[in-house]
Amino acid sequence: MRRELTWQAVVSAVIVAALVSASYPYVLLKLGLGPNVSVVSAFLGAMLLLALAPRTHGHNRLMNNIVQTAGTSAAMTAFMCVIAAAVDLTAKNPKASGSLDGIVYIEPWPMFFWLSCAGGIGVLFMALFRRHFLDDPKMIFADGVAAAEAIVVLDTRGREATGKLLVLGIAGILSALANGLREIAHALDNYFFSSTLLRSFKLGIEWSFMSVGTGLLVGINVSLSMLAGAIIFAGAGYYLIDRGVGRYLALAETTPANRAAAEAIIDKKDGLRKEPIDLRAVAASTVGLGASPLGTRPLAMDTAFIAGGTADIPFLQSQTLRTATAYVQKDYYPVLVLWFMWPATGLMIAAAVTAVILKWRSVVESFAQLRLQRATHDRQDVSIKTIVIGSVLFAVALAIIQDVNFGLSYLQTAVAVLCALPLIIVGVRVMGETNFGPISIMMNGLQAIFAVFWPANIGHNLIAAGTAGTCNAQGEGTIQDYKTGKLIGSTPRVLTWVQLAAVPIGAAAVAIMYPILAKQYGTPGTPGAGLSAPTAIKISNMAVLLSQGTSAFPEGALLWTVIASAAGILLVLGQHFFRIGWLPSATGLGLGLLLPGISVVPIAIGGILAWLWATLHRASWERYGVTAASGLIAGEALLGGVFMPVYQTLTASK
Repeated sequence: MRRELTWQAVVSAVIVAALVSASYPYVLLKLGLGPNVSVVSAFLGAMLLLALAPRTHGHNRLMNNIVQTAGTSAAMTAFMCVIAAAVDLTAKNPKASGSLDGIVYIEPWPMFFWLSCAGGIGVLFMALFRRHFLDDPKMIFADGVAAAEAIVVLDTRGREATGKLLVLGIAGILSALANGLREIAHALDNYFFSSTLLRSFKLGIEWSFMSVGTGLLVGINVSLSMLAGAIIFAGAGYYLIDRGVGRYLALAETTPANRAAAEAIIDKKDGLRKEPIDLRAVAASTVGLGASPLGTRPLAMDTAFIAGGTADIPFLQSQTLRTATAYVQKDYYPVLVLWFMWPATGLMIAAAVTAVILKWRSVVESFAQLRLQRATHDRQDVSIKTIVIGSVLFAVALAIIQDVNFGLSYLQTAVAVLCALPLIIVGVRVMGETNFGPISIMMNGLQAIFAVFWPANIGHNLIAAGTAGTCNAQGEGTIQDYKTGKLIGSTPRVLTWVQLAAVPIGAAAVAIMYPILAKQYGTPGTPGAGLSAPTAIKISNMAVLLSQGTSAFPEGALLWTVIASAAGILLVLGQHFFRIGWLPSATGLGLGLLLPGISVVPIAIGGILAWLWATLHRASWERYGVTAASGLIAGEALLGGVFMPVYQTLTASK
């Protein structure tokens, strides 16, 4: 008998979904990224099922897939706390004044219904493409593989499980230990090969075994393609800084009222200004930030500021001076990513769309399978009729909610939804190859499209981005669950219904937790706020920049976006028609242009280790390779997703 949707699975699923989605907003707003919730949910599910169904241990993997699916779906909806923070940030940006469309804060109930409807569309849309992505050998979906391996190993009894459980445990402990030493003890600093230049462009090694585990699973081609992107970022970035593009980018987000202060600081750093800067006077003159935060500190702090940090100069941490501050301190990554995001996004979108077009037969076969199962009464997937009716109902409800609460017209909602759907395909392909879900990048893509039609509507731009982001987040989370289910033999139809049921749990987590976090730690963007919300800052600034029209594109970015898009198409065509295996992955290359090099290098190390291991001892690789990679991913994911939120909350309250 198949034990899937049992009462133990349902109870465990609700508990895990509530726990991970409630903790996700804090981690995301604090760090800018979230942990691997699929693996975290799988481990929590195994523990709960061991308590609720101890007699069936050894046959609980299908039930645990239900739990893991609910946790992933809820957490992916909870990711959209970034849009609540982005709205708050934009409301405080003087550049956005008069263009907010009346949207300065999102109330809890509208947030709940809005995210629930948009998330439902994402789940149902991905159900159409499940077979297409899972049948593509290039789509690894490393998180789904790691979750499946963890579920199987934790649910296996006897000698069969001993070896794999040992490998999983050792790898998990090593990964968690490294993460703890880095994040809690601060004993493992990033390594930059003793080069100040590489440090400026974030090209080094972050001691993250989770990234190494990801490299083990995605393989050498994708991991080295990502490394190539990171190297291009550093090389081309040096040229852009030398040409003055970096200075332009550093000032692009600065409001007119604060531009003089930012220019004075940057000119001092570049040697264009000889006299000292009275930072106290600059702070006092900065609009909207109150009186001088420097108090009785010395006036001549410019040399110390340029050489070191800004912890005791709060006005330099304001939203409109962050990029200028990073530029002054030669932290060029957050500055240059504003340039590279354009060609990188063009590269990935063009490559993903081309790959889908080339595999049109696979897409048609996926739809044909859905129609065939109705005739044969094979209820593996949700029917096309259910998908169509459900999607229409969600879309209509979404249009009404956005009209009543945010003032978006039905046309604006239609554009946002229709443009979000192909972006889901792009995002899922990127995740399938690299194990990084580019949710915020896809949101930026929708923002660019939306700004073509409504450039002056900054508030509506943010809401449209939130709709696209919610759809994309659910698409990426859903396909990971399907991958796990395929590996352990679950029923896809059951997983789809679980995903839909878990979306409101994640929406409730955002509606409840974000106001609590904003009250406890301060609204993101305000001086002294405990949550930096880096992803929200990027989305907010993008909406403001796009309101300026084509002038938002920095020098050369538009041209290189066109070139990169063409390169993405050619790379996919070369691999498809000429079978040139050594050609770089367009997806990996594009993502390497966006991720910090310190995150990319460990992935490349993992890819190289996987190739060496498989070459030197194929048998042990086939037996333990996935288990070792899963343990490396799980250790850091558990520490970062379960322990760290509790630890940081406790330390912050003291």
